[in-house]
Amino acid sequence: MRPEKAHRDMDDRVEAFEIEPSYSEDPFPRGPRVLWGRVAALGGGLILFFLIGHWTAGGGGSSQQVTTLQRQVDQDRTTIQQLQQSLAAVSDCTSRELAGTIPSVIRRLPSAPSPA
Repeated sequence: MRPEKAHRDMDDRVEAFEIEPSYSEDPFPRGPRVLWGRVAALGGGLILFFLIGHWTAGGGGSSQQVTTLQRQVDQDRTTIQQLQQSLAAVSDCTSRELAGTIPSVIRRLPSAPSPA
């Protein structure tokens, strides 16, 4: 095949696949539009929900209630520490008693006959 003919055949093939842009229909004639109605509705809804939450919050507890509850929490923590110390002391004593009891119980068991 001669180089001139190969070049001409290639041009025919390339032209078949060329896509010509269509400028008659522009998808955004004035640029992207912001839907201000939706922005305003979302902003208004956000403000409305904030106000409803603020009105129904109840205002929190009084300072006297907070002080009373903090005092109760401190008392409960002290009680928990005392109970943990008591539990540790009882488990320590029990483990020492069992340590002495188990060998004595094992000594008192009748010895099993040895298999012959």
